[in-house]
Amino acid sequence: MIDTGDIKKGVIIELDGQLMKVLDWTHIKMARGSAQVRMKLQNVRRGDIVERTFQAGTRWPRARVEQRKVQYLYHDGDVYHFMDTETYDQIAVSAAMIGEDRLFL
Repeated sequence: MIDTGDIKKGVIIELDGQLMKVLDWTHIKMARGSAQVRMKLQNVRRGDIVERTFQAGTRWPRARVEQRKVQYLYHDGDVYHFMDTETYDQIAVSAAMIGEDRLFL
């Protein structure tokens, strides 16, 4: 489990049955009442971005994610193509999933 104190950019959590990547987060201290955490989250599968606010101390299951080393090949419109360096399989990824990271390919 991961709670609001352990949240940072790039962490992937499971929220409402979906894998969500934390793009940005802000800790908000309230004058009266409990602190809150506002997060900008990206759905890993669909690529859509949502902003959600949670009470401090909220806990979520940490998602188990496998990372692979891939090589960028080319892009065709809104689809970016990568190659797995171990199996040589090609992987197509939408521009929405890559986000602003596409500027650094």
